Amino acid sequence: MTYHYIPENVPSTLHPRFFAKYLPEFGVDADVLASSFSPFSSLDMSHDANPNVHRTPLGRDRDRMKELHRWETFLCWHLKVPDWGRPWISPGAAAGIRMLEEHKYDLLISFSPCFSAHRAALRIKQRFPELPWFAYLADPFVGNPFLHANPVQQWLNERLEKKVFEAANGVIANTEAVEAIWRDRYPQLASKFSNIPNGFDLEESVVAHPIPDDRKTPILMHAGSLYGGRFPKMLFESMDRLTRAGQLTDADLHVQLVGGFDAKSVSCPDLIESMKQRGNLILHEPVSRPEALRLAGEADYLLLVDLNEANTKFQVPSKLFDYLRIGRPILCYTPRGSETQSILLQSGVPFVIIEAEASAAEADRGLVEFLKLSSNPQPMSSWARKTFDAREMTRQLLTFCGIDPNGSASLTKGAEVTRHG
Repeated sequence: MTYHYIPENVPSTLHPRFFAKYLPEFGVDADVLASSFSPFSSLDMSHDANPNVHRTPLGRDRDRMKELHRWETFLCWHLKVPDWGRPWISPGAAAGIRMLEEHKYDLLISFSPCFSAHRAALRIKQRFPELPWFAYLADPFVGNPFLHANPVQQWLNERLEKKVFEAANGVIANTEAVEAIWRDRYPQLASKFSNIPNGFDLEESVVAHPIPDDRKTPILMHAGSLYGGRFPKMLFESMDRLTRAGQLTDADLHVQLVGGFDAKSVSCPDLIESMKQRGNLILHEPVSRPEALRLAGEADYLLLVDLNEANTKFQVPSKLFDYLRIGRPILCYTPRGSETQSILLQSGVPFVIIEAEASAAEADRGLVEFLKLSSNPQPMSSWARKTFDAREMTRQLLTFCGIDPNGSASLTKGAEVTRHG
């Protein structure tokens, strides 16, 4: 079960989409229970053409949930309460319980963000205590640098996390670093933890397209929204210094940001306005995922901003995995020793890393060196191709859940564990 699901174009949909697609290849049928409403999408998701996708709530209950979400947003803003989706906990849990009463399911997997999906799954687990339940957290709940909880909410979050972790049969992080944090925090639960990284579906078309012939100035592009501390202020300041020093002109590089950014994270509004007026900063409204991939595929260079206010280094921006498949040079801003840095070092694609701790002079030199790279795409390494393949991630999921991915055992809806041969 998951609050977010396609056709929403948000990172939270990646793993549910991957697993729903590839579990049947391993002999496991999967139904998806998802929210019929998302604050991040204007799409009508009250109905789904896929019979294996179940949306809830519907009708007047959906309208009521939307109204409750407006109040949730208002209260979260004023009380500084992070996360969202609380109005979905009750209808999500009720729908899951109904599905389990109507069919025999052998396994429940819940996905976040938002953490409310795990809270709904917790209610289902309490109703069906023998049902194996695995919780996948694409972002940490406690300690997430992008969610700023007040002291009371922090205390509540810690209690909620502990309750979910204790009740679940297994808990999955998306990086080794987050798994290590959980093991330190809950040594008595260490055997429950594992990690499965973000990645890509190799059947989805993500490629480098020819650079338009009429382009006169190279484009460095960021595809996706920018939030929290993930804002390219370091890049903009380097461009400004280099321009003032005569080492860079407005014709040498244009930065294109496709998608919105968190206005609260912008501490250089005058510089942004100046760059927009000079034409070397292009702001593009949010677009669908296929269009975002097309634009990224046509860019000369790709921008990755792995920064946050706390300077933590245990998360990896999901767009990195699209960039790896495109193969053009990546300019990455990330803390020293981060998971992102580790992946790029083994990726096989051209890149320059400018560490969050870099001095102004070091950041400027890094940008100058980056602009010397050829824009010709390079294939990613065999390590990256295998490690982040959605099929491989699905295989890891089954193994962690105690299912043989080679087909000697499978879990199917409406049946006990079925063993072949």
